[in-house]
Formats: sequence, C-alpha cells, structure tokens
Amino acid sequence: MNKPFTPPTGLIIHCNKCNLVVPSDAPQPPESGCEFVALHRLSWFNPNETPAGQHVMAVAAWEKIYDTALKAAESTSKVYLNAYRASRKAHYQNSAVYKTLTPEQLQDGARHKRDGALYTK
Repeated sequence: MNKPFTPPTGLIIHCNKCNLVVPSDAPQPPESGCEFVALHRLSWFNPNETPAGQHVMAVAAWEKIYDTALKAAESTSKVYLNAYRASRKAHYQNSAVYKTLTPEQLQDGARHKRDGALYTK
C-alpha cells in the first residue's frame, strides 16, 4: 500500500477528488475544474523538485483548476495570478512556501543554478 502523500509546507492537496497540489495561500473560488484537470492529467507535481520548482508547479495547477474563475475575472484570483505573472520572484518570496523555509533551505536555494536569483533581495 502506498503511503499518503503530504505536500511540503505552504502547499496543499486541493481536494480528495483530484489530489492536485496547489499553493495554500492561493484563492479558492467556489467553481473548480479540478476533476477535469486530474482526469486529463493536465498537471503534475514532482516531490523531488526544489521548493521554488514545486511552487511553480502548484501555481500552474491552481491556474488550470480555476480557469473558469480567471476567465470570468474573479477579482482575488486575478490579483493572485497577475502578481505571479508580474514577478515570479516577488510572488515566490511572498508565498507561504518561501516563508516557511529554514535558513539552510534559503542558503541552498540561493546557490541553486536555476533558482538562485529567486532568493536574492
């Protein structure tokens, strides 16, 4: 039997129907397309990815799940997505994921070849 997956701090499982990982601090409008996203495997999550990479995957899943709300210009969702699109770095540094990183994780992140720039002020 597989052990249940627990996402890293700052990320959550959207619901038991889809098991998709989304940011814990992202808006969750009432209308969701999570079952469609999960059924058609339009999103994935790699638990071996860096925290910054996991955050990107979670935001991408969130965007697909709430596509209808975003197209209807639901205000809190649009603000969240626009903040991400305006500056991935600022969005990540303000995220629940980043805020829970240990000093060692922050140092490792700053040294990472791909993600290092996301950790500098």
